[in-house]
Amino acid sequence: MEAVGQLVKSVPLENGLTVFFHSISKKLPGGRCQLQLLITIPLEIKESCFEGHESDSTAIEAFRRANAEGVCFKQEKVRNFTEESEVENVLGTMCDAFLRASRSYLSKADFEK
Repeated sequence: MEAVGQLVKSVPLENGLTVFFHSISKKLPGGRCQLQLLITIPLEIKESCFEGHESDSTAIEAFRRANAEGVCFKQEKVRNFTEESEVENVLGTMCDAFLRASRSYLSKADFEK
């Protein structure tokens, strides 16, 4: 997976996955910014992810070829008209709020499935 924007932080999860937070923010006139936080979790395509589904090895390989660049959970958060002096603080707050709301779900052992 190609990195996008500036890495704000990365957080390892209990299931071995890692959450990456990238800022793809834009400056606006008047000393303001549109904060865009791109949240990604790269996922490995494993045979075990297909257990319990009617699929054969040919279908699994076709899926892998179609997703050669990898599979990734993505979510984007946006805040408009933030003062430039508050960018770091607000990005940190956005990261923390996402983790508080989603960490237990994202940390499940079978999240990749």
